[in-house]
Amino acid sequence: MIKLSISAGHAWSVWDDRGGLQPTVESLAIPPEISEKIEAWSDRLVSPLWAPIYTRRKEFDAEGRKLVAELQRAVGDRFHVSFRSWVTFDPKHWRTLWRDEDLFSGASEENWFNDDLPDEVVVKVVKIYPDFGGAYLWDMNGWGIGNDAPAFPDELDERFMAWANLWDEAYNFDTHQVDRWRLSRIGFDQQGIDLAVELKRAVGTATKVIYCCQLREPALEVFEGGSTIEWPRNTDFRQWALDSVQGGKDKK
Repeated sequence: MIKLSISAGHAWSVWDDRGGLQPTVESLAIPPEISEKIEAWSDRLVSPLWAPIYTRRKEFDAEGRKLVAELQRAVGDRFHVSFRSWVTFDPKHWRTLWRDEDLFSGASEENWFNDDLPDEVVVKVVKIYPDFGGAYLWDMNGWGIGNDAPAFPDELDERFMAWANLWDEAYNFDTHQVDRWRLSRIGFDQQGIDLAVELKRAVGTATKVIYCCQLREPALEVFEGGSTIEWPRNTDFRQWALDSVQGGKDKK
């Protein structure tokens, strides 16, 4: 079965679950008079229609579904057209419920997807681990960040980047492996933990600082006094951050 998936604001995707060479959207020979109407509808997507506000999103998606249903009728059984529409937003968990509907069969399913956290939440927890080019600090949306939010001294930022570059130098691009013996010999993790403690002292209680070990499995939450607590490496602090901000608002 070939399925074409359409959702406002996203590129159309197509796949054939029988495997083999996958078709392209162009190869489906979609009637241009219909595809142009769907594209024009999708191009009207504006910021209030995105999470978490979704003002008029249901009305907008209802309009798009009519156009996509028209496309399905036009192509008959040549392929299935799937349409994704917004159902509801959950502010407690900062996630959105979306419905995927097969316009040919009528089958549908709903799934929750996490939305990017808002600015006041996203740096409630920061993670430290090295990457190429001196990158080392990451917010809860997985984006690399600098030393402006949370703010800490430029001098500490420079030492962090120098530390991250040690990992970069130990990376073998031929094998795509890091020389762990080299990192162990220079005490890479201990250097990182010491820097993480300095960061925690600089940002205080406003931000939880997590150091992701490179030579062993755990992640370490570091404290101003230098003590640490081990967490499983895949620990998700997302709900803790949301609750800490929402709880503070409730007290006001």
